[in-house]
Amino acid sequence: MKTTEKMIDVSQAANRLGVSIATVYRMMEDGRLGGVRMKGIGSMKCSCKVSVDSIELLEKNSRVLSLYEEETLQQMKLFAI
Repeated sequence: MKTTEKMIDVSQAANRLGVSIATVYRMMEDGRLGGVRMKGIGSMKCSCKVSVDSIELLEKNSRVLSLYEEETLQQMKLFAI
């Protein structure tokens, strides 16, 4: 990860992606999102930051199709359009 890479809080990443905070943590664990975990001091818990580049890459390469788009794709496959 580049040292100049822009990072945001997990809650900001969840808001931007329209998912829960728990989902962002899972996405970081399975490698769909990049980020860093920063150790807390004393009684403070650790915190995580998510790479904005990884969010942009996920947004660029992930897309949910509407039912209409799915049906159209199925028809195209059936009729080899």
